[in-house]
Order: sequence, then structure tokens, then C-alpha cells
Amino acid sequence: MPGFFIDRLAMIHSNLFCMQAFISLVEKKSFSLAAIELDVQEYILQLAIKQLENKFNVSLFNWESFSIVLTESGMSIYEYFKLFDDELLILIEDFAED
Repeated sequence: MPGFFIDRLAMIHSNLFCMQAFISLVEKKSFSLAAIELDVQEYILQLAIKQLENKFNVSLFNWESFSIVLTESGMSIYEYFKLFDDELLILIEDFAED
């Protein structure tokens, strides 16, 4: 049973990291700046974005241009992730105050 919980925590951590990586990349508009903010190497950031694209079966960015441009699907996912992230921060702050 403990292995199940460890696996679930690892999956949750991975999903939260992918969400944070995506949000950071959208807001920084740069792989290098987002990687610095998250304290990871750029290829880890690229893997996280690819994992999200595979999970949702969509392209998050228009990779044809040199700038980072969200697709329509990418924008929808970003808006959802941003709301979730904001709510999660509020919950963490509330929990820390108790």
C-alpha cells in the first residue's frame, strides 16, 4: 500500500511541475528564462512541455515562428492552469496560516 501512495505523489509532483513549466514558459516567453526561474536545465523544460502535448494530444505552441506563440488550445490550457495555480497558492497560504 505505501508504494501506491508514493507512486501517486510522484505522479502529482510530475503533473504540477509540467503545469508550472508551461506557465513559466508562457509568461517568460523564453525557454532559457523559464528554465532559470524553475532552476532546471532547458531540456527538462522541453520534456515537460512535450509531456503535456502528448497528454492532451495537442500542440501548445506554434513552433513555426522563432517567438513563443500559443495555439488556441495552448491558450485555453494556460488559462485553466493559471486559475488552478492561483487557487492552489491561496489554499497553501490558508493552510500555512492555520
